[in-house]
Amino acid sequence: MKALITKVTVGLLVIVTLVSAANATQTAARFAEILRSKMADPSYGLCAHFCKPSLLKIVRKNQTEIDLDPVCQCQGMDTGYTVASVLLGTGGTYRAHFMMRGYPNSVWTLVLKPSGATWKIADVIDAKGTSLMATYH
Repeated sequence: MKALITKVTVGLLVIVTLVSAANATQTAARFAEILRSKMADPSYGLCAHFCKPSLLKIVRKNQTEIDLDPVCQCQGMDTGYTVASVLLGTGGTYRAHFMMRGYPNSVWTLVLKPSGATWKIADVIDAKGTSLMATYH
C-alpha cells in the first residue's frame, strides 16, 4: 500500500510539473504576441516598457551605435511582424523568435525572463547570432 501511495504521489507531482511548464510556455507565448502587436508603433518605446533595467541601460547608453530599435530590429519601418516560435531556453528563460514579414532571413531572438507575474526582455540576439548584452556589457 505504501508503494502505491508513493507511486500516486510521484505521478501527481509529474502532472503538476507538466501543467506548470505548459502554463509558463503559454504565458511566454502570450507575452511575445503582446510584443509583436506593439512593434507596429515605433513611438511606443518597447525597450522602455519591456526590457530588464540592465538591457535598457545598455540600449540607452549605446543608442548611437545600435542605430535601430533593438527589440523590433527596425528603424521606423513597419513591414509587419510574426512570432516564428517561442522555445524554452536555459535558466528559466524563453527564446521568442521574431521575423519581419517579407524578410525570411530577418529572424532575431528576444530572450524572455520571468519578472513577477510577467516577462521582461533580458537580451536581444540579432539574425547573425550576436547578443546585445554580450556586445555591450
